[in-house]
Amino acid sequence: PADAAPVPRRLDVDRFAGRDAERRALRAALHEAVGGHARLVLLTGEEGIGTSAIVRQLEAEVRLLGGRFVAGIARDIE
Repeated sequence: PADAAPVPRRLDVDRFAGRDAERRALRAALHEAVGGHARLVLLTGEEGIGTSAIVRQLEAEVRLLGGRFVAGIARDIE
């Protein structure tokens, strides 16, 4: 689709130092989904700790595999 995010050719993995456990868990869920098992992943965290960056990286990997990706943001309302 015309509004789809561009697919990066190379992932910037240096920006995700120290997030190995999170990346492994997300990648495992991705590969299970690719294998035909539906997966829903909820990633939460305080604002500013890098959750959006991890989501963008996962989206890039999903798109590189030809998959569809849906993400949303929920903010606290006080």
